[in-house]
Amino acid sequence: MGFLSADGSLSKTRTRISIELSIKDREILNHFCRSIGLDTSRITEHQRFWTYRGRVRTSWTSRIRFSSAQMAKGLRNLEFLNLKSGEVGLPEVIKSMIRNAKKEAKSKDISWSTTHSGRMAHAWLLGFYDGDGTYIGGYQGRIYSSNKKLLYDVKLLFEIKNKIYLQTNIRKYLEDGKNIPDKLVYGLNMGPTVFQSMMDSYMFSLSRKRSPNSIRN
Repeated sequence: MGFLSADGSLSKTRTRISIELSIKDREILNHFCRSIGLDTSRITEHQRFWTYRGRVRTSWTSRIRFSSAQMAKGLRNLEFLNLKSGEVGLPEVIKSMIRNAKKEAKSKDISWSTTHSGRMAHAWLLGFYDGDGTYIGGYQGRIYSSNKKLLYDVKLLFEIKNKIYLQTNIRKYLEDGKNIPDKLVYGLNMGPTVFQSMMDSYMFSLSRKRSPNSIRN
């Protein structure tokens, strides 16, 4: 669900679900397909073109598209479309997991990230990081989103001390004489504690975004 929240899309009127990402990250699509029972042969590759600073650039992407009434209904019930549109921040189901994890941890005097609910919540964050995040070295990572409510909830509930900052370079748009985008992109750095808890929550996340010491065997 976290991965879909970053890189996935759901039709507002149909049951069509799509994920498209850089071809170098195809491994995560392979894991996704195997997890839900889709044949990996349905993953297709596409060449994309765009203009940057007067030059035509190109890149390749990997994409999966499929229809599932059951999954589409589940995603809608879990506020997926509202999250993608920026109407809500962290989905209520993840907030509930964190509340339960902290309550259990307090009664047992343990870290809330080690409880079942805590690991599930961190797994959601790991999926989002795999989709819209960057590994910045050591035990630190960064997530991005145009949904500032989401980053605020993540900062608050995962107890991250770093500040949310504006990632979009507004000055660059002004210098180039372009209109400032309607959706600005924000960033949030995650420190070692949250980063390691994410890595521990699920071993088969995107290899290149894991720290060298947490690469799976």
